[in-house]
Amino acid sequence: MWRKWLQGGNDWYYLNPISGHMQKGWLQGINTWYYFNYYNGKMYSNAFFYDGGQTYFATFSGNVHSPKYISQWIPVRAPEGCTIASVAMLMSIKGEKIPNMYAAYANLPQSGNVFTGVGFTTIIPAADLVTYVHRYSNDIINISGSSISTLVNYIQNGHPVLYYGWSGYESRYWNRNHAKVIVGYQNGNFHVYDPCYNYQWNPAGTSGGGRYDRGADKWISWGDLASEYNGSGAVTIV
Repeated sequence: MWRKWLQGGNDWYYLNPISGHMQKGWLQGINTWYYFNYYNGKMYSNAFFYDGGQTYFATFSGNVHSPKYISQWIPVRAPEGCTIASVAMLMSIKGEKIPNMYAAYANLPQSGNVFTGVGFTTIIPAADLVTYVHRYSNDIINISGSSISTLVNYIQNGHPVLYYGWSGYESRYWNRNHAKVIVGYQNGNFHVYDPCYNYQWNPAGTSGGGRYDRGADKWISWGDLASEYNGSGAVTIV
């Protein structure tokens, strides 16, 4: 049974109709999930949160969203469009979408052709990326320069993090020319979505075959992240 706390706010709670106990943690609704604070039972609303090592966002109505995997290959093939696919993953935690991915790739103010790679040198700097994608979401912010510990803090407060590293196609490790998204953290390991695969279930060794061809959906160690992230590019959603 749903109950609204009328004194001092619009907080919602749920009482088990059989036991009468206040719901805490997850509750499955019709085609959605809700999440209730483990200490006071209040439903999360318009808030990021972190549970079981993963990042989530609850809308005003309490519907919970998690980051969705988005490929830079399908349905639009954009070999140099990893930043846009990764921003789309950030936005997905709020249930938001870039309305026209092809246009987002095509208009990206980055060196070279996003679709063919002709003239490409480096991916767009994080600060410029944030400026560009504000046409889709003003909630994207630049956190470049953050330490890995600071990234962990963002993640443990429910905010997925886009970072600049390398792809499985790279063999010379100069500029960090690939963007990926950290969607979770637990026990010193990071849950990373890499857009440089066709599908989320694609395993290691299926996208370039290089050192960083770890798979589309992979848990990596702190050391693995430190081997490629140096603070040069990091973005999150608030």
